[in-house]
Amino acid sequence: MKDAVDAQLRDQQAGFRKDRSCTDQIATLRIIIEQSVVWNSSLYINSINYEKVFDSVDRRTLWKLFRHYGVPEKIVNIIRNSYDGLQCKVVHGGQLTDAFQVRTGVRQGCLLSPFLFLLVVDWIMRTLTSEGKHGIQWTAQKQIDDLNFADDLDILSHSHEQMQIKTASVAAVSASVGLNIDKAKTKVYKYNTENSNPITLDGETLENVESFTNLGSIIDEQGGSDADVKARIGKARVAFLQVKNIWNSKQLSTSIKVRIFNTNVKTVLLYGAETWRTTTTTIKKVQVFINSCLHKILNFHWPDTISNSLLWERTNQLPAEEEIRKRRWKWRGHTLRKSSNCITRQALTWNPEGERKRGRPKNTLRRIIEAYMKMMNNNCKELERIAQDRVGWRMLLLKTSDLCKNELVNTQLQLKEMIEREESARCLIRELNTERIATLEMHLEEAQTRIRNHENLRKELKQQKAEMTAQESIIAGLKAERRNWSEELAKQENPWFQMFECIFPSTLTCTFLHYYNKYYWHDFLMLGSALAQDRGRLEAKIEAQELEIASLKKSLENENDSVKIKSKVIDDQTETILTLKKVSFSKI
Repeated sequence: MKDAVDAQLRDQQAGFRKDRSCTDQIATLRIIIEQSVVWNSSLYINSINYEKVFDSVDRRTLWKLFRHYGVPEKIVNIIRNSYDGLQCKVVHGGQLTDAFQVRTGVRQGCLLSPFLFLLVVDWIMRTLTSEGKHGIQWTAQKQIDDLNFADDLDILSHSHEQMQIKTASVAAVSASVGLNIDKAKTKVYKYNTENSNPITLDGETLENVESFTNLGSIIDEQGGSDADVKARIGKARVAFLQVKNIWNSKQLSTSIKVRIFNTNVKTVLLYGAETWRTTTTTIKKVQVFINSCLHKILNFHWPDTISNSLLWERTNQLPAEEEIRKRRWKWRGHTLRKSSNCITRQALTWNPEGERKRGRPKNTLRRIIEAYMKMMNNNCKELERIAQDRVGWRMLLLKTSDLCKNELVNTQLQLKEMIEREESARCLIRELNTERIATLEMHLEEAQTRIRNHENLRKELKQQKAEMTAQESIIAGLKAERRNWSEELAKQENPWFQMFECIFPSTLTCTFLHYYNKYYWHDFLMLGSALAQDRGRLEAKIEAQELEIASLKKSLENENDSVKIKSKVIDDQTETILTLKKVSFSKI
């Protein structure tokens, strides 16, 4: 019965069906978004969620749908009789309540319940898309309106008007079979749309989002997977910490711990990795998390170290990039073995209507797969032929693995050579910087010596200036004393004094008066002639000293200016040398 009914279900439904998986649905949706971005095509996606879906299905409608899909009446009656008079009890406060009858929904945990629910969802979407005019163009002959996985519905459209009509139609048809849309959990994704009006349902606005979760995998703006990788690492870390006692156990062997890690942690980490748009940064994040977990499993703690290659060898692990590549090719082989009408297989070659943007195309899941194909020198037709033979496909995977290993080895050798070149360059830079620093230190020492010499010169000039100032003060005192004596002697009435006062200085006049009173006039005249000669010599000497003092002042001022200029130049040179020294040390 299940096989007969399954053949009638729409290809868009992937839940609880043979040869279909969550990965298929996630990959198809990612490719639709990525190709719409590449070809600059408008896209609407409405991710619909129902309220209490398995408990709300109307059973009378369900029995009618059985007959509609050709299930024999005898089998319909058997299933209906198993539901008639269905009663439940609830444990409350440690005690069972009285039994009450359940008239709607399907039994939770029953193996038949998912199959029964698929009939309801298939009829809803078949009724909604019977005209097939409001979806996205999938092939030359048909459009695709939605992607379904059990009760998770993703409605697709190119325009706001079409999406609004389809959303209202889904709500109306679902209500006729007892299902209600959860408006809070329903999200609308838009790309390259001109209409900014929101999608509404029963007067309520549905939330517009730039990323949404589809079957546990986060699809962010433009189909990227960075947010999903981050979420996967977080969930895997929680799963790893939940069994922390196992990693710390000394009774369990390393092989058992690694098996538990592969089944409980690694499966959570790499869920949906086949559809990731991987980059070097993405691979590095995943690899760092795996390595940290393996270090804890092997009880390696800082400062103990172990190389990555030895770590992977002891735990029988592949590098993260190789693991993801292996999973991706395994999924692609399953997809290529499916029917040509399979939506997931058609998505591998689907392109929307539109024009590509100028410049280099963005990296997508399809471009990553095409890069692997070029690396193996295979085209799509040849891969489809090889995929039909599982043994041949496995051999191709081994070949791909060997090529990737060789590429990895070559990359490691190139990195090693680059590291060696960088190390030699650093050594050369250190030597050059050492020589340069020694030269700079020598120049700095010379500059400091010159500064000390100029400081000593400044002190000598200051001392000379002080001596000159003292001499000037002495000369000024002598002049003042001469003036005082001249004024006192001028008051006297001695005519000889007045005569000699205009000829000789005051000291000589005093000497004249002394001799005038003591000696004769002849002697006095001889003394006057000698004193006149002495006065001439003294005045010439004083004038020469004044000229020498003036020249010393001028030379001292010039020397001060020169010292200031030289000091400023030396300060600038010192500052430059210190700056170069700091830069050289920072480069080292």
